[in-house]
Amino acid sequence: MTMPPPTRFPPIPGVRYVPAREVRPQPLDIPSSSIPGVRYVPAREVRPQPLNSSIPGVRYVPAHEVSPQSPTSPSPHVSPSPASPSPHVSPSPHDNFQEGPLHAHSAPPVLVAPKSTAATHTSNSHQVRGAKIDMGVEQLSGFTPHDGKLFHSTSSKAWEGLGKAGGLVPATMLKDYDIERVTGEGDIFVPKEKGGIHCGQGDLGLGRAMAYFELTQDSSHFSPHLHTNQQLHAEIKQARHIIRNWDINGSFYHQDNSRSTLGLEQVSNRLRQLETEKALRDTMPQRPRNTEPYPMMFEFGTSNGARMLRMDRISPRIGEVAVKEPVKFEENLHRVFVPVDNLEHARGQLHRMLGSRHSVDVIPYESLQQTLHDQRNEERDPDKAYRARAALHNKAGTYKAISRSEAEIGELYDEAAATLPLRTPNY
Repeated sequence: MTMPPPTRFPPIPGVRYVPAREVRPQPLDIPSSSIPGVRYVPAREVRPQPLNSSIPGVRYVPAHEVSPQSPTSPSPHVSPSPASPSPHVSPSPHDNFQEGPLHAHSAPPVLVAPKSTAATHTSNSHQVRGAKIDMGVEQLSGFTPHDGKLFHSTSSKAWEGLGKAGGLVPATMLKDYDIERVTGEGDIFVPKEKGGIHCGQGDLGLGRAMAYFELTQDSSHFSPHLHTNQQLHAEIKQARHIIRNWDINGSFYHQDNSRSTLGLEQVSNRLRQLETEKALRDTMPQRPRNTEPYPMMFEFGTSNGARMLRMDRISPRIGEVAVKEPVKFEENLHRVFVPVDNLEHARGQLHRMLGSRHSVDVIPYESLQQTLHDQRNEERDPDKAYRARAALHNKAGTYKAISRSEAEIGELYDEAAATLPLRTPNY
């Protein structure tokens, strides 16, 4: 005899009551979801999957895999020792050197640098680094820096502006693209923005561009992020003092037997760069080392097959020319050289600019160095050997000359700060 269900509700037609002890959990046997494109998966089959970024060239890395890297440098005097703390680890000191408002006509705008934690460096093992450099050497097996090639070095801080313009643009045209210059030589040594893109042409020009690549990697004049907090605050204080008290009627400080000069606009532009760096440190006092800028060098042709670029020869003796028009990457760019730890970031930026099917090679700068040193000793090809020697010789000479100019311009800043008459705060 079947017992009636223990309920005070009337029976429901077609429904049979089952005692709790007879109920057994059953596996789901659902061949397909009622929602198109969706499949039911039992919980035991679910496994965590790596995140895929929707940003081209960027991948998510688990926190335990992140190892901060610093840019490699050919000069031992700029590489921090392992025991030395990073200058960006501690929060920057309080800005306690405000001295009242600057002169209304010379005060640069106060800039707020955006927060950015995008990694620019890849953590490579020694073995992987070596493999990437060897692959780059293989890609450069037929490389020859002839006069049909131009080279230009800058910093990765320029990627945003390069994306806006679609390539390189003369400094005097940047305003047409709503771009502010954030890197490069600019008017560091001469009080005038350049009306052309200064490039190296041929073997001598390659050496000159390589020198600027290494200066971007080593020099705080080109890369203010290399300053310690103490150095950065001292230079900002000095520049503000010079601007506030400048009173030499449009003249310039200069040294005998030197091209370097110092004018009010130069100091204002330098202060803008320094304050941009300070703002970045203030907003990100714990900025990881693997997000810092890196140097890069572009190789492009004097012709894109349809027409020649308009350019003026500045100094054939050192292979310097000035391209008088924008250089579009999709038309003229052949290669990009970056430090081996920055290959992935640079490739991602090019994919963003040119699409995934572009033909531009991104090659480790270390591969180029090795290629030139190998070619210099190549007896079977005298022309390659001659060009490699010329490039390496001009690189060394240019690096030395620019370093000397940096010392001279530093002396001019010190002279101006010490000799300008002090103005009263209400002047």
